[in-house]
Amino acid sequence: MAEELELKAVVPDPSRTRERLKAAGAREVYRGMMRDRLFDSAGRLTAKGEVLRIRSYEPRGEPAHAMIGWKGPTLRSPDGYKLRQEIEYPTPDGATAARLLEALGYRVSTQHRSLR
Repeated sequence: MAEELELKAVVPDPSRTRERLKAAGAREVYRGMMRDRLFDSAGRLTAKGEVLRIRSYEPRGEPAHAMIGWKGPTLRSPDGYKLRQEIEYPTPDGATAARLLEALGYRVSTQHRSLR
């Protein structure tokens, strides 16, 4: 099982940040829509701090694909970063994965989408 070490931050000026990242050698590896659907069953996962998610990627000019994943309760690394166990695997069809989760008693609890 993999561990995810995460740091999130508010970026007040995305354009300037993007320019500075590119100047430092960063390169863009994804551009398109990303949709997250979080699933739960009567709030049981949320109560434990766990997440069950299907993330759909709709890259510009390429076929869509999805990842289904579980994230364990949030811990803290020795440096204070968010740390959690994570299991994730690709699925070519997020709709079929959603039907599987629904057949197991999970329902969509939250939906997010973002353009990247």
